[in-house]
Amino acid sequence: MCGIMTMTIVFDDPFYKAIIENRAGGVYSVASYVFGTSRPKNVDIYNIVFSFDFWDKLSFFEDKDDDDYIKTSKHINPKRLQRQAKKQVNSLFSGTKAQQELNKQRESNKLLNKKHNSRKTQEYKARQFQLKQEKKLQKHKGH
Repeated sequence: MCGIMTMTIVFDDPFYKAIIENRAGGVYSVASYVFGTSRPKNVDIYNIVFSFDFWDKLSFFEDKDDDDYIKTSKHINPKRLQRQAKKQVNSLFSGTKAQQELNKQRESNKLLNKKHNSRKTQEYKARQFQLKQEKKLQKHKGH
């Protein structure tokens, strides 16, 4: 099975599932794998991806695919794909309600601190400019 293959992990209450899609030679095929009720760890995902026995056990449902998708798809850097996959996995689980509230609080504090620091730097720059102007006037007074 070579071609463009993607694996998406979704939470379909109460189970975590992997949906594997493959596009090769004008044929679109899809398979599903159930991880269980607990969130899959990276180790579990890597074991599945690199296990040859796993791919033999899957039953792909095939359908004729239009070639427009294959023509428009372009090569994506593997590191970029890795970052995108990590981002998707991390975005699925956002923590408990308490963790979410703490994150909101942390973000609001971050914005307040940013505004406060910005105001402080502006005041500091204005004060420094004022001191330079006074010093310049002192130089040109002609003592």
